[in-house]
Amino acid sequence: MQRLVADLANLLAMVRQIVGAIARLTWVTAGYGWLSLVAPIAIAAPSYFSGRLNFGELMMVVGGFNQVNQSLRWFVDNFALLADWRATLQRVMGFRETLLMFGRDLPMEERIEHAEDPANRLKFENLQIEKQGDR
Repeated sequence: MQRLVADLANLLAMVRQIVGAIARLTWVTAGYGWLSLVAPIAIAAPSYFSGRLNFGELMMVVGGFNQVNQSLRWFVDNFALLADWRATLQRVMGFRETLLMFGRDLPMEERIEHAEDPANRLKFENLQIEKQGDR
């Protein structure tokens, strides 16, 4: 019982850490989003107010900044998708490796062999399917 309580306490501590990390990441990304909206205007505003830029030029500077910002943010925006893709790829590779290792342990007469068919169809050799009560 004590081990169960200790394991549950560890699980809750890990969940709290994950929730805290996600909350901090959300604050950073949301703050960065707001900053990226305000920063180009704040940086170019002195030139606008001194008369070196008209309003259209100020908007062009802001648009250019936003274009570069979005281009550089691609990796940040797609990091979760890339991590999901990598995890899926690792699971598929692990599954394939397990299948290959499983086949090596079987006697030769019990292995499923596959070969390429000239008509590009799937073809199995030495494949026997038994009903549950046939053994």
